[in-house]
Amino acid sequence: PGQRCPPCRQKQDLHPKALGIKALEKQSDHTLSPDKLYLSLYFAHSRRDCVEQFGQEANMAITQDDQMLCVTEYSRIVPLENGEIVVSLINGRPGAKMFAFSDTLREFTKATNIRLRFLRTNTLLGHLISKAERDPTVTRRYYYSIKDISVGGRCVCNGHAEACSADNPEKQFRCECQHHTCGDTCNRCCAGYNQRRWRPAGQEQHNECEACNCHGHAVDCYYDPDVEHQQASLNSKGVYAGGGVCINCQHNTAGVNCEKCAKGYFRPHGVPVDALHGCIPCSCDPERADDCDQGSGHCHCKPNFSGDYCETCADGYYNFPFCLRIPVFPNYTPSPEDPVAGNIKGK
Repeated sequence: PGQRCPPCRQKQDLHPKALGIKALEKQSDHTLSPDKLYLSLYFAHSRRDCVEQFGQEANMAITQDDQMLCVTEYSRIVPLENGEIVVSLINGRPGAKMFAFSDTLREFTKATNIRLRFLRTNTLLGHLISKAERDPTVTRRYYYSIKDISVGGRCVCNGHAEACSADNPEKQFRCECQHHTCGDTCNRCCAGYNQRRWRPAGQEQHNECEACNCHGHAVDCYYDPDVEHQQASLNSKGVYAGGGVCINCQHNTAGVNCEKCAKGYFRPHGVPVDALHGCIPCSCDPERADDCDQGSGHCHCKPNFSGDYCETCADGYYNFPFCLRIPVFPNYTPSPEDPVAGNIKGK
């Protein structure tokens, strides 16, 4: 439970002679719905049964990782008891030796539920009796004798775990993830490790999830392919590689890597970007400025103000701190005795 496991080995102790026709079915979505069971393997008494019952040629050579098979090798008379059938959905398939890297074979063998459907018993010469000649007083006493069914599988961990366990309150098998991956199947990067896109482990590369570089101002991030394409994200080695974008930057910071100060704050010269409280408020009146320069803290004045801290009116404006636009009158010469006009002339 809790995992879509590849049922790579299935062992059954039963009387092969009684095994006339059987189907091995599986599903991989936990629904327990018979409508969502998919046939994986057919067992038949003869080649004819394979064709008539399942529309499959018997004992075909395996050429595809998801090829359906119909086999007749388990319909012999002997042994009369304690017979064993070992079924593998992996062995003999093209991707068997590279199972971790065959998407088709991994998907074909995934299962959350397995059903064995027994369709007909196999009695001595019983196949020669037509349906009309069968005595129901006899056939109703037919039965299947199964001593044990064992299903073995492996957890799907995408190459990012060496083991899985059910050591949790739900008692469901979960991967013991490595490489900074998380999830029941190690199918995503852990929080704060999304500098690179998540990938399953390869044969020669672990494809570990890489930590985002948020300069200590955020604990989580997400991967953005556009940011990687634009080379706009700085990784932990100081190289613009990857697409990690920091989430919820703290300490009055902002930016892809929390490398900038938020609006209304600045980082003085000489203060490192990872300083916990490096961003301090701008010394600007919000009525006169929108923001300030990083490093110097000089204000970004609105159009009618000027100066490092917007302490004067800009050219063309008068009457600080209101700084109104100077009116323009055609063919008008202001009088020096007019205090307002004198201010205008001084400007």
